[in-house]
Amino acid sequence: MVGGAGSNSAMDAIKKDDSVLKATALYPPTMAAPAVRLGRLLGQSKGLADLAEQEIPASVTLFSAVVTKQNVDTYLPLAFE
Repeated sequence: MVGGAGSNSAMDAIKKDDSVLKATALYPPTMAAPAVRLGRLLGQSKGLADLAEQEIPASVTLFSAVVTKQNVDTYLPLAFE
C-alpha cells in the first residue's frame, strides 16, 4: 500500500517495514495555494471563473518525492505530525 503526504506515522511505518504501508509521496507546499484560493472563492459565493488569470498554463509539473524504506531517512525530517 502507498500513502500520501508524508506524515510522521507513515514514515515510521515505512522505516520499520512492519505494516502494509510500503511508500508515501511528498507533495510540495505550493499545491495548497490553489485549494486555499478556491475555498476563499467558495466562501464568497463565487465560482471557478474567478480563479482565471490572463494566461493559464497548459500543464504544471510539480516534484513529488516517493519515500520508500531505502530513502526514508533522507525525508524523515520533512515529515509532519
